[in-house]
Amino acid sequence: MTPQDIQALIRDLLQSLQDWHSRTFSGSKAPDRAHVDQIDRENMLLQMNYWSTKVIITRPCLCRTERRIKNQSDSSASFNSEMALLCVESARALTALFPQDPDPKFVYLRAPWWNVVHVSKWFQNRYD
Repeated sequence: MTPQDIQALIRDLLQSLQDWHSRTFSGSKAPDRAHVDQIDRENMLLQMNYWSTKVIITRPCLCRTERRIKNQSDSSASFNSEMALLCVESARALTALFPQDPDPKFVYLRAPWWNVVHVSKWFQNRYD
């Protein structure tokens, strides 16, 4: 695949993801930290999957593409920069789904059970 093919694939995947998000949430805004306690578990999981998928799709653009792609066009470099920024913003949106202060009750009631193992060390470090 050429870099142009990969960029086209990224565009297509992001459009499909956005279409799904629009249908699923019908224009509702992603919750922020101030409203995270009002989101139910199912919507929390859907939001987490949405932002995680967005990070996965755009992640290749964080990998110093100017070193791998020789003689990259300005439009290609601009696309990669834009997608790298989108990747970081999506990761920040994902973290905004969680409360600012560690809250084990929140994790057990709303977060996916398979992530509890990963965050349990974080909770342990915060409470030690």
